[in-house]
Amino acid sequence: MIAIDSGRDRPVFKHSRERRLWLLIHAACVVPAMLDVLQAYMQAKLDGRSARWQDLVFQGSEWLFLGTLTPITYYLARRFPLRRERWKRSLAAHVLGALVLCIGWASLGVLLGLVLHRYPAQGRLPHDYVSWILTSVPWSVFMYFAVLGCVYLLRESLASSKSAWTRRASCVCIDRRSSISRRCARSAPGWRETPSSCCATVPSCH
Repeated sequence: MIAIDSGRDRPVFKHSRERRLWLLIHAACVVPAMLDVLQAYMQAKLDGRSARWQDLVFQGSEWLFLGTLTPITYYLARRFPLRRERWKRSLAAHVLGALVLCIGWASLGVLLGLVLHRYPAQGRLPHDYVSWILTSVPWSVFMYFAVLGCVYLLRESLASSKSAWTRRASCVCIDRRSSISRRCARSAPGWRETPSSCCATVPSCH
């Protein structure tokens, strides 16, 4: 009897690609963090002054804060996909998500400013907090919807890859069943393939 494991080579689409997505997002935040630190250092030298370590730490940390907040976008992308029948609800959820990202990013920036005794915390905390939120709005909205687009593209890619793999697996399974039928027919001339015999020798392709 011939047993065929049709799922042994199935790739683990979801987890491996999602892991790569997170690594890509964090790497994408580390790169501008390093560039922002370099920019602050070079700007200080250009102005003829020494670079303050507080400024360098703040400039780099802002981008790392963004990286820690991107799970908000990912969760909402999975919870509220943009579909024609529910696009208003999904759009409202994502606008709210962008606002949450903005407030979280601004809050972390103000807290770091308090620790480092620098801008944006300049002594008038309520005013400084609101001001920094308003300053963060454009970048927060842009980054939120940029990450959202990446998540949707990844999901479409996963769906296409899984569909293509399923079609290939089905073709392989049909070919193997045909091969088994021919072998059985040669060994037993009166043998006919039935659903029971087929299922007994070859597992489902799903």
